[in-house]
Amino acid sequence: MRSGGVKVGVGDLLAAHRALAAVDASQREEAFYALRAALCASHADMAVFAEAFALAFAAPDEERDDPLEQLGAIERAAMPRLGIPAEVPETQAEIVRARLPEVPEAVALRVCDAVARLRGEELYKLPGVGETITWARALLALGPDEPLEETLGVALKVREDIDRVRAAGTLSGA
Repeated sequence: MRSGGVKVGVGDLLAAHRALAAVDASQREEAFYALRAALCASHADMAVFAEAFALAFAAPDEERDDPLEQLGAIERAAMPRLGIPAEVPETQAEIVRARLPEVPEAVALRVCDAVARLRGEELYKLPGVGETITWARALLALGPDEPLEETLGVALKVREDIDRVRAAGTLSGA
C-alpha cells in the first residue's frame, strides 16, 4: 500500500492486526473487509488496498509471486511467524523461571502444562505468556498445591471461557 501512495504507519498495522484477530482470518472475505476497515481512510485508499490484498492474499487457485521476496530483512523480521508450532510447556517453563526465579520447577511445569491444555481449546481469548507468568505468581502466593480450576480466572479473562473449560474438565488431573 505504501508503494501505491497510502500512508501506513505502525499504528495502522497494529490496528489491522487487531481487526484481523477479531474475525475468522481463514475466511478471505472477512479478512479483506476487516483489514480494509483498519487500513483505508479514503476511497482512493480502498482501490490501492484491493490491489495490494489481491497481490498478498491471492485466492488458493491463483498463481502469484512471493511478496516476501521484495521485503528487506527488517520487514521480514517484523512479520508474524505463521505456521510456527506453539511453544511446548518446557519452553514456557523456562520463560516463567527467567521472570520468576523463585518459582519451583514443579509449579512452572504444572502451570505451563495447564496453559498448553487451554491453548488446545476453542476459547475467545487464549492465555499468553503474561497470563502464564501471572498464574505461576498466583500459585506462589496461594500455595503450589492450589487447585488450578479455582485459580482459572488468573489465566482466562472471559467468563464463558472459564465456564467452558470447567464444563469440559480440561484441567482435570493438572
